[in-house]
Amino acid sequence: MATANEELTAALKAVEEATKRVEELKKKTREADLETVKTLIKTHEFSPTDLRGVLKAKRKRTTGAKATGTPRKSPAAKKKAK
Repeated sequence: MATANEELTAALKAVEEATKRVEELKKKTREADLETVKTLIKTHEFSPTDLRGVLKAKRKRTTGAKATGTPRKSPAAKKKAK
């Protein structure tokens, strides 16, 4: 009968093999799935707004420079100026 350590080693090896298999299958089906998505987007004329919740948004990164505009005034300061 196998010891607990041998069973654990076998289980970890099985997990590793399953993970490798999943990655291989993802690579094989990626191109076909991408073509399906492109076809569906063209067929139904989805816009980026329609897909906003599904796709990651690309954000522009700044170089660290802050905006040099005028600071906002509070509503109380606006009333005093009138």
